Amino acid sequence: MDGSGRGPGREAWRLGKGGDVPSRRQDARVRSALAERSHGLIRPGRYSSLRAAMHESKRAPRGERSRGRTHLGTVVHPDAVVRREDSMPEVAKKILAVHFRRMEANERGTRKGEDIERLHDMRVAVRRMRTSARIFGPFLDRDDLRPFVRELRVLGRVLGPVRDMDVMLAHARGFRETIPSREQVDLDALLRDWQKERARLQERLVAHLESSGYRRFRRDFPAFLGDASAGVPLPVAKDGSVRAALLSHDGAVVLYERLAAVRAYEGWVEGDDVPLRRYHRLRIEVKRLRYTLEFLSDVAGPEAEPLIASYKAVQDHLGEMREAWMTADLIERDYLPHAHGDPKAAGRPGVAAYLASRRAHCEELRKSFPEVWAAVTSREAHRRIAAIAASF
Repeated sequence: MDGSGRGPGREAWRLGKGGDVPSRRQDARVRSALAERSHGLIRPGRYSSLRAAMHESKRAPRGERSRGRTHLGTVVHPDAVVRREDSMPEVAKKILAVHFRRMEANERGTRKGEDIERLHDMRVAVRRMRTSARIFGPFLDRDDLRPFVRELRVLGRVLGPVRDMDVMLAHARGFRETIPSREQVDLDALLRDWQKERARLQERLVAHLESSGYRRFRRDFPAFLGDASAGVPLPVAKDGSVRAALLSHDGAVVLYERLAAVRAYEGWVEGDDVPLRRYHRLRIEVKRLRYTLEFLSDVAGPEAEPLIASYKAVQDHLGEMREAWMTADLIERDYLPHAHGDPKAAGRPGVAAYLASRRAHCEELRKSFPEVWAAVTSREAHRRIAAIAASF
């Protein structure tokens, strides 16, 4: 209620919970853009003039822009704690802001390419942002969010292959130490080829991180996250219906949607004839459910911890299975295309031994999967999910 006794008008809803009324210090562009948003003059699909104005007034000094830095303290959402009373757009922006910071913190190490864990952490941060955009994106304006989701997808595509190659190289080097010297010499040729491919993928990654598209993302996304009104739809639809707006309204729905996507695989991943790609699709859904629980852990509390651990065990098990079969497929395609029963395999003893090891490990993981899967399909796991949903 304002001083006149009237409830919040359309302008108050447009300006958002934080009351981003322009101060005297804001320049004319910011005041004009806020007025446009408050009166609904920014058309869908157009680049927000508010965001452009925020960039003009909050952009980093020239020296910092040249190094790709941003003023995170002023433009990225400052509050990382998720609360029941938060609006769903707030929840989305808080989660995205946390992982944007983590992505940025690991960017320099990723560019250098000396510490593979920096690249891994950057990839995880990007992956979590993509997942949170998928889960919570429907509560933001689709047109405002789309360019950022597009860039996150591209980032995933340039980070992923480098990380996959790091994992393959690390495992192959470990295997090399377990085989005779003659086979080691043969495997060394494969390792050299993979190292060259890794260097090529690293160059492609660095080129993207230096591109104008990525620099634009680094500049625009923090401003979007830090602007309380950007991408926030009206709580009242054109037909007068009121949208569910708070985490306390939608938290349980979001959680059960992710659980349903995982439970859909019950009955479809048992037996000996399950396609390997089905396991991979299940892994993606398990990962999304696990991330959802982690994103909402401030509200879910300690009840979520054993569930997160169980889902992580499934995710890791399936990830290891995928790495084994992808490595085996790559070796067969590039080095031993006719390995089974072909005399040429005898001429590549180290590569043939590694191929056999990867195939055998994949089969072991497939056979042991039901035990891991049972931990997340039990009644106890479902009871815990129900208890968390009730906490919203």
